[in-house]
Parts: sequence; structure tokens; C-alpha cells
Amino acid sequence: MFNHIMVGTNDIERSKRFYDALLGMLGAGAASQRGRLRSHPAVLSP
Repeated sequence: MFNHIMVGTNDIERSKRFYDALLGMLGAGAASQRGRLRSHPAVLSP
């Protein structure tokens, strides 16, 4: 089981759009951002 997954990118804005759309389709809530860290709530909750 994965707890966290980190993915790097060279195009931050494009990455934000892509993952916001993808994770939104999977039911994840809105992303939160703290400094350079951006995260989405869990898609699958126990």
C-alpha cells in the first residue's frame, strides 16, 4: 500500500492543471499548498 507519492516536474503550472483535473475526476478534494508543497486529500479513504 502506498501512503505518499511524490512526483517532480519542470513545469509547475502545467503540472498543477494536470493533477487537479486528474485527481478531481477521482474524487479528491481541492489541493492545499504550503510553500512549495502542494497536496490533495486522500482519494480513497478507509
